[in-house]
Amino acid sequence: MARWIYNFHGGSLFRLPIGGGEEFVAVKGLHSGDWGYYAVTDRGVYYLDRAARQIRLLNPDTGASGKVVDLERLPGVSHRIHAMAVSPDHRWLIYSLVDGLHGDLKLVENFR
Repeated sequence: MARWIYNFHGGSLFRLPIGGGEEFVAVKGLHSGDWGYYAVTDRGVYYLDRAARQIRLLNPDTGASGKVVDLERLPGVSHRIHAMAVSPDHRWLIYSLVDGLHGDLKLVENFR
């Protein structure tokens, strides 16, 4: 059963007790543009630590976090696609990694 609501703002991941009460910092020192790079699961909270170039797992009971995986490439901070999810069995983690944003202009003649 969930006990916390998590919220990301100002470069920190905050948690608030479901029954109400004071919000407090669960993880600080994150990049403010990484607001979508966390996933709450029954084992804890997976999050992107850009400075360490890692995905880490926060244990909400102890407040300790540990490395899940080192990242060769980091997601960009200027794109608007920020997402992370973990499979229910914790075998798969997916996060957005945009190589570039591209667009095309199309000329449509005689469209009336």
